Amino acid sequence: MDTVGTRLKKARMKAGYSRPEVEIELGLLPGYIGKLECDEVLPLVGLVKRLAALYRVDLNWLCMIGENTND
Repeated sequence: MDTVGTRLKKARMKAGYSRPEVEIELGLLPGYIGKLECDEVLPLVGLVKRLAALYRVDLNWLCMIGENTND
């Protein structure tokens, strides 16, 4: 099943980042990206925008809005 978390992980891996690299780049606490990718917590809108920009993916795709896909 596709979730926001699975899309975050897919986008991160496609962009070539490790979880710690993203956390350092965006000033997040260690382990936070893992929690997002496992759907343990939902990201705030501002963070989703920053992640979409960092990963170079469409924000709507990342948020599961509409039919746009970056697969």
